[in-house]
Amino acid sequence: MRVLKSKVSLLAVAVAGIFASGVASAIVTVTAGSTSASTGQIVIASETATSAAVTTTAAFTPLASFSFAHDLGFGLSSGQTNFLRYDLVGGTWGTQIVAGNMSAAVGTGANFAVAIGGAPTDTFVIFQITGAPSVTGNPSTDVITFAPAGLKFTAGNVAPTMKYTLYATNVGSINQDAGQVLRAFSPIAMAKYESGLAFTALTAAAETLDAASQFKKFCVDAVCATTKATNIAAVGGLKLDLSATTTGVLTAASLVPTTFLSLVSGASLNVVSTVAGTSAFAPTSIDLYTSLTCGATSALPAGWATNGITGFKTISAPLTPTTGAYICATYANPASAAIVEQSFNFTLTGSTGAITATQTLSNVGKWSRNGVVLQSPWFSINANVSPSFFLVNNSNTAAPFTVALIGETGNTLTAGTVTAGTVAANSMLRIPATDVLASVTGSPRASAVFTFVAPSNTIQGTFNQLQGGAIAPQPMLRPGSN
Repeated sequence: MRVLKSKVSLLAVAVAGIFASGVASAIVTVTAGSTSASTGQIVIASETATSAAVTTTAAFTPLASFSFAHDLGFGLSSGQTNFLRYDLVGGTWGTQIVAGNMSAAVGTGANFAVAIGGAPTDTFVIFQITGAPSVTGNPSTDVITFAPAGLKFTAGNVAPTMKYTLYATNVGSINQDAGQVLRAFSPIAMAKYESGLAFTALTAAAETLDAASQFKKFCVDAVCATTKATNIAAVGGLKLDLSATTTGVLTAASLVPTTFLSLVSGASLNVVSTVAGTSAFAPTSIDLYTSLTCGATSALPAGWATNGITGFKTISAPLTPTTGAYICATYANPASAAIVEQSFNFTLTGSTGAITATQTLSNVGKWSRNGVVLQSPWFSINANVSPSFFLVNNSNTAAPFTVALIGETGNTLTAGTVTAGTVAANSMLRIPATDVLASVTGSPRASAVFTFVAPSNTIQGTFNQLQGGAIAPQPMLRPGSN
């Protein structure tokens, strides 16, 4: 089988009725033998196109009138007969194919007749072509134009493709006999789905959680000399607007060039923490701001309605490519619990059933701790069990720490001589529990919380006490992590 090396073009233009509203022509030129068109196909906005819509003729026939122009591919003498076969994948003709749908540019006297197929529900049609009554007939480079009156989508999320094959005999064309093929093209897409929205990220957010506050406050900067007056942090930034290719993009409903509102109708924007669990990201509110610093000026456009603390559920105005906006999360000051280290993604979810269901922006921001908190199990300062804390620093830098005590409601705790200290580089420090807790009223139990300003992966803690005459070590907990 020989494959044509010249050019094939698809001219698609919406015409009659509702398909005439402002839709421009689209010309696609592809190299024969390729599997897809290079430029100019009719583009359908994937945010609004649904399987149900595109497979209903009344709602969606984007190629209401188009012409498929290609080289004949094999010379045809005057009066000689060959057979042209067109096959669709993902579509049907929609309307009856007739001989008048065919024409030749050079051999204008060529005769075309429908041999078989071409009914509105068919996926193929075969034409008999008889060479023009002239000396030259129809040369191999003669441009043949096939102009059906319509084309219906049958595959919900795949645009139809067409394949052209020239056969020597009618039987060969019916049976698709490879031995009768004179020329053949690979399938060529008639249209394509593309996102009509530009959903892009701004500079990634980077926030630091303060160890001194047991990670319940955000730092002003990475050095963390002070914490923020308002306990607010940037999650990440985004731009959301029509894409550069949206001009001429068609919607399932009307096939007119889309607007921003038509593409975001029913869409929602959500903040997704990369840490599993509903408590990982639990601010009191979220909003849009003009900068990474989450200043007082909110950039929330009219119609961007927040959806609790996870994102936005209605979007009616673009966040323009020029500036965009930042999503910031606000917590109580201090937060009710330690805020975990985490990174964030944004997801933009389109209309239910849309071809493009979700777009994701990954790693738009990250929250890190500037230290680590170790909390001991409940312990008693009973001398018979000799409780002690063993703190290990695996780094090459000394690790300073502070100690706080947690007791039962109604008890009074008196701190011991060790309320702060330092674990030397690459060292272990043992602290007897009586040095941390001098006395306690009521139930003689307490828990010690050690807060280090040091990388989390360099600090370890173990609580030891005697049980039945044997040492019983227990790892110290990391609040917000385990």
